[in-house]
Amino acid sequence: MGCGSSVATNVGETGRSRLVIQNHDCNIPALLQDCSVNLLAQFAEAAEWKKFEASSYIINGPNSKCPMFFISHGEVSVHETGRQTKNLSDGDHFAETSMLLNEEGYTIAIANTDCEILELKRDSFFTLLESWNKLASLMFSHMDDRDQKHILEQVQEKQAKVEGNGGRSSVRPNLQRKSTKLMLDEIVSKMAGAQSDRGLDRFIELVHDSMLEAEGKKDSKMLRVKVAKDNARPGLLVFLNLDAYRDTESCRFPGDDGPGILMEDHVGDSSMWRVRWIYTNTWGIYNTGFEGQYHLWVGSEKDAPPIDPDLFMQKNRMPSFFFCCPVADSSEGIKTMHNLSSPRSRLFLPALPN
Repeated sequence: MGCGSSVATNVGETGRSRLVIQNHDCNIPALLQDCSVNLLAQFAEAAEWKKFEASSYIINGPNSKCPMFFISHGEVSVHETGRQTKNLSDGDHFAETSMLLNEEGYTIAIANTDCEILELKRDSFFTLLESWNKLASLMFSHMDDRDQKHILEQVQEKQAKVEGNGGRSSVRPNLQRKSTKLMLDEIVSKMAGAQSDRGLDRFIELVHDSMLEAEGKKDSKMLRVKVAKDNARPGLLVFLNLDAYRDTESCRFPGDDGPGILMEDHVGDSSMWRVRWIYTNTWGIYNTGFEGQYHLWVGSEKDAPPIDPDLFMQKNRMPSFFFCCPVADSSEGIKTMHNLSSPRSRLFLPALPN
């Protein structure tokens, strides 16, 4: 680790940095795309490069060492108890929750192809965090609601132990209805007298600071996180990336400046999503990676009404609609049309050949 690791600027590729770890060319993780060259150099020194053959285990059960993993090259399936399988690829990361909490999360990660993986240990992550505070808000924003709440609940339990409550928090165990912001406020207000895990507490504090900054600076683009395949999910609060959407010359809808709710995956591979705009009940289809375009940001720049995402989606179910495509003149063309159409829009498509 550290030997043969460096970051070089490749002028031939419009000044983009080139990451070399242990003499291996590596893709820069998506979380670190906006960081400085110096921070990338720190990451290169701290990360450990590993190779896994297709069908081999990257994690098989309790992950006692509690590192997190970044995919440099390849495709990985991540299975967690009670969760939908995540299919990840170049630039994505996983096992960050167990790393932050220093717990043995029961996770199985399998290499679907030959993979090059970058492993980052817990202490190294917190060192990077002190050098680049924005990393906390970026990572937290990429987590789903369940992981966010799990982390905050565990921190509250640790605080309760420090306060002498026998390890039992004074807050209700079912906190699904309590907002993430309120939970953060409660945790940070007790931090001075209930320090239990210095690195994790610092992570929480920085996430809280970023939320306060976002509230006070509505025009700040520093904290924006695009909606992509790794964080898109039904019920996610979003708003329109006006700069990216304007370039498509597509039509606008009343209320599409947000907030909106991701309703369903339009194609089936998370590259396009259907969004229902809350205040006007209009809806549209937006790219979340299709052809390299990202039309949505996570969250809202406006005050969002207090809504239950599940009830909202039930009440405002997307309409079924169908379109007719010309019959392709080859089996490859038929497959292309099939793959690019919504699962609910395939009524008029020809059957796939055997």
